[in-house]
Amino acid sequence: MQSPAAFLAFLAALLATTTATSDLESLFMVPLQKQYVPIRRDGSVVSYKTAYSGQIYVGFRETQNFSVVFDTGSGHFFLPSVECSSESCRSHRKYDVKRSSTAKFVDHDGAPAESSDDEVAISFGTGSIRGNFVEELVCFSEPK
Repeated sequence: MQSPAAFLAFLAALLATTTATSDLESLFMVPLQKQYVPIRRDGSVVSYKTAYSGQIYVGFRETQNFSVVFDTGSGHFFLPSVECSSESCRSHRKYDVKRSSTAKFVDHDGAPAESSDDEVAISFGTGSIRGNFVEELVCFSEPK
């Protein structure tokens, strides 16, 4: 079901990665928490699905901290926007693009967007979200 009030900022984090097979010192380990989510049928737990979450630090000048679930099937992740007023957004921290000097609005392919008015909507099995793609600086450990 689509929630018209659910306005989410899409964060397209462009991450440079390196494959190092012989030099283990160049590997960067991201601490993750594994969560088990019960799958119920007729009131009974029939199986579990797993999700991996961790901390990210977004933006520059005023770093914004979030706990996120990493989707292993996508290079994108979603953050609630300060513009979101839906019930689900009220219980989470919100990303404020205006607090960051490194945020740039982009199209779905990463090309610079004409304006921040260009929205995209994505449907999932459990609902849908809409918002903007933003290219942003993302750190996996707290900036010093």
